[in-house]
Amino acid sequence: MAGVYVRTKEHRQRMARIGRAHKGIRLSEAHIAKLKKPRKVITCLSCRKTGPISYRIGRKQIVKFCSWKCWQQYHKKKYPKLRCRCCNAEFIPKYFNKNKPYPIHCSLKCNGINWVLKQKKQDTTIERIIEKYLIKIGVDFKKQVRFGKIAIVDFLIMNELIVQCDGDYWHSLQKVKRRDIRQDLWFTNNGYKIIRFKEKDIKNNLNKCCVKIRKEIRRLS
Repeated sequence: MAGVYVRTKEHRQRMARIGRAHKGIRLSEAHIAKLKKPRKVITCLSCRKTGPISYRIGRKQIVKFCSWKCWQQYHKKKYPKLRCRCCNAEFIPKYFNKNKPYPIHCSLKCNGINWVLKQKKQDTTIERIIEKYLIKIGVDFKKQVRFGKIAIVDFLIMNELIVQCDGDYWHSLQKVKRRDIRQDLWFTNNGYKIIRFKEKDIKNNLNKCCVKIRKEIRRLS
């Protein structure tokens, strides 16, 4: 990132390995002169500390800060706080570019959730089946409810019961299974009751699914 240079432990170890690998190789006179040249001393714009920087930093890069924290503190004063369109949280962008507009989302998670909402133009067949049943029994519910950075739920009944309709293909993937477990833990810890129905269960055993929903509604009411 332009303007910040932080020399980490991993970087130092990597440079030591490179040095050991090149041991015994004669360096050119120009390289030796560069190594002997005194390092550039800068004054950080944020904390006002002065100190030398490494010669390995890019030649065209202008260093103005001693650390990432100083860079953030400086830009907190200079740039306004933005509000995420997904989770409604205030954030400061990590990168600023005069030629591009400010970012809309605070993270990749929020960006992904917003993208899913925009792309989804119609409900799936299994969602329509469950929706018909909920309309039939006359219960209050909401569709495609967003819970910040956590998930978008298919149905939220009486603001307490969550019903998820999982497709057989996507929800059989290991990555998606792990995500579903994380979501279920978050919902249970925050006082929600969650029910997940698989596609084959909704299509083949709809009565069992309906009985399960009815039992939970009775328990809540």
